[in-house]
Amino acid sequence: MGDSEAVSMDAVKPILFCIHGLMGNAGQFDQLSSISDRYVIDAWAVPGYAGAPAAPEGASLEWFASRAAEAITATGAAPVHVLGAGWGAMVAMQLVVDHPDLVRSVALVDGYLTVADADPAVLRDGGIDARARDRAAALTAPGASDAVIDRVGRILAEGVAVDGYAAAAAAGTGVDLATGLRRVRKPAVVITGEQAGVEPAARSQQVATAFPESVQVAVHGAGSLTHLERPEVLAEWLRSFLYIVDQVREDRDQVEAS
Repeated sequence: MGDSEAVSMDAVKPILFCIHGLMGNAGQFDQLSSISDRYVIDAWAVPGYAGAPAAPEGASLEWFASRAAEAITATGAAPVHVLGAGWGAMVAMQLVVDHPDLVRSVALVDGYLTVADADPAVLRDGGIDARARDRAAALTAPGASDAVIDRVGRILAEGVAVDGYAAAAAAGTGVDLATGLRRVRKPAVVITGEQAGVEPAARSQQVATAFPESVQVAVHGAGSLTHLERPEVLAEWLRSFLYIVDQVREDRDQVEAS
């Protein structure tokens, strides 16, 4: 399916097109396989990560959203549901602003409107593994066990290259997503961990405020890496949200056809 990695290729099922954050790679969405009975989990290979071709110098957030749009178009199944986590939520928002016809709904997990605290020099100097564990320790729910932090840290480190991270972070710095989002009329859910810190929770609230059609969900037991800390709970929230979106769409289509 273009340059994405799919858990299932069953064309009958709706697609959930997933975009990961600054750390990790597309494989992290394998943890959502519990809803693959109903949805194709199509995780995008973000340029510059896990061996995917690098982004050009100076690539913008619009550039990344356009590459995601190409991958969605290549599925032949648009419009699709889109899930973005962290920085991936930024790409998802830019995607729905620039290419609304390709998007059926949007799920924004621990998202934010601009990149902060993403200095590539930290990866170069301290190493990717160390940075990934530091982020896991800082962003998981307070009191998370060493086992959880280690597991999340390993996922965040996998497939990351310093240049790819730097390009993605630069693309998300100093952008204005809020203006474009005010024009968007798509079903959307903004998801964050119930135990997210004050600053991450505030950033998620900013996303919800900017996205007029959104509803908010707080996942019990998660901090600011909800899709990695509580993937089974997230999957069930997604199942419910996507079912409602698809059912409303089906009912509307039947009414229009009658």
